Amino acid sequence: MKRRMAAMSVVLVAGLLLAALVFLVVRGPGRAPESWQTALEMYLAYKDETAGETWLPAGTQQSAVSTVFDDSMSLATYGRGVYYRTDATYVRETPTPGLFGLSPRMSRRPVPYPPTKVWCVLLNPGRGESGSSRVIFVALHQDLYNAAWIVHETEELPLSRDLMADLAELGCASILESN
Repeated sequence: MKRRMAAMSVVLVAGLLLAALVFLVVRGPGRAPESWQTALEMYLAYKDETAGETWLPAGTQQSAVSTVFDDSMSLATYGRGVYYRTDATYVRETPTPGLFGLSPRMSRRPVPYPPTKVWCVLLNPGRGESGSSRVIFVALHQDLYNAAWIVHETEELPLSRDLMADLAELGCASILESN
């Protein structure tokens, strides 16, 4: 009887540990990325808060061919910065060291290319703001273990021939017609 109770206790504890592990894996950072809309909203709020720039989406389109997107199409990257290294992060830095005693920013992994999904977004300056419109990309980057939506800034309008060709190759050139 004691053996049976001990065996049941071991099975119960093992089951609880397994359930906790599954929960951590499913809910861990990078496992359940926010949507591209959430990433866009976080970027717009960040730009408004830090740079005082108000941008309004004027057109969006999902890329038909996300595999052609590469790092040459991006001037700066923005994201939560928990796992992948971006130029700007929305998450406050912690004083604890990262991997191998490096700062948390330096211990993040490079953004993997190509992304699995890309949204092209045309932004216009907010009311009362001066400046040109611009195109940004919101891309889902993922590796074997993590995924994150990262915003990629490009140049302001008028776009260079190279970026116009990139937009056409991505299948997003029609967003410029909405402006």
